Amino acid sequence: MIYPWLAAILEELVDRHRRDRLPHALLFVGQSGLGKLHLAETLSKQIFCKESTGCGECKFCHLLAAGSHPDYKLIQPEEDSRQIKIEQIRQLNDWVNQTAQMGAHKIAIITPAHAMNRNSANALLKAMEEPPQNTHLFLVSDDPANLLPTIRSRCQQVKVPAPNAQLAIEWLQSQGDAAEKGKEQGAMDWGLLLRLSNGSPLHAIGKFDEAFLSRRQQISAAWCDLLTGRADVVGLVDKLGKLDPLEVIELGMTLFADVARHNLSTGDNTIQNSDLSAQIAEISVHVDSQQALAAVNRLQTDYRLLRGSQNPNKTLLLEHLMIDCQNMDTQSFSL
Repeated sequence: MIYPWLAAILEELVDRHRRDRLPHALLFVGQSGLGKLHLAETLSKQIFCKESTGCGECKFCHLLAAGSHPDYKLIQPEEDSRQIKIEQIRQLNDWVNQTAQMGAHKIAIITPAHAMNRNSANALLKAMEEPPQNTHLFLVSDDPANLLPTIRSRCQQVKVPAPNAQLAIEWLQSQGDAAEKGKEQGAMDWGLLLRLSNGSPLHAIGKFDEAFLSRRQQISAAWCDLLTGRADVVGLVDKLGKLDPLEVIELGMTLFADVARHNLSTGDNTIQNSDLSAQIAEISVHVDSQQALAAVNRLQTDYRLLRGSQNPNKTLLLEHLMIDCQNMDTQSFSL
């Protein structure tokens, strides 16, 4: 079943396939948590399906479900690795040049495409320059800026936008376990969860648990203590060391953005972390709008670094980041 906010995009792509107008290489882009991989996989199923619907009953659908369709490949980082390695792409290139075994089409999905290092990305160009007929490469990325320009230029982009809030909230309310849990706990602020997830419904559904809310309180308190001078960096990094640094930085980005909105008096209705309004107001006394926006840019840089194909020391990165943020009211602050 396709997510409702993806239905129109899927319909257009399937129509283009039926008219033999589907490009050789597609790049599915959009923020994480929107189902881009799900969209690429569902399109693949409909292309391979005997009924062209992804029926789930034909031989081709059964092979896909079993992960044994010879004309389909899913390329992603191997276990314990954050990179798509050159050997994986070389094997893909060999596979691309082979004849389809079960029909007219071959499809390879590469996800996340920005996990390719420079060598593997350059190797992929070989498959993209002279593609065999009816062979499709579907690249999936929520950070296309980290793809080689030569890769991006050879793909037609499929932009996956966040759904409107009403559609996303209706879908969230319909999701089995979360819906039942919401009833047990009383009225659930799905709008808040959606805002905390930057409008990504799949992230919002993943945030619906007490552990997330507990971590959120711990991380927001740490940022507030740091920026108001109540805590030192070493102690905070030690306290946050067992948490995912991506989660620490992601919440930091939204807090700084809210501080900028608060200082610019754009209104409480624009505050993403509406449940943390007291902490935002407290931080705003120590951080002005220009500093907050500069901090957002710096945190975004480190966020991309952590999610990229490199493997930085997470503790040192977080420590250096917090030192810079703590010193933002001095001449040494340089974001």
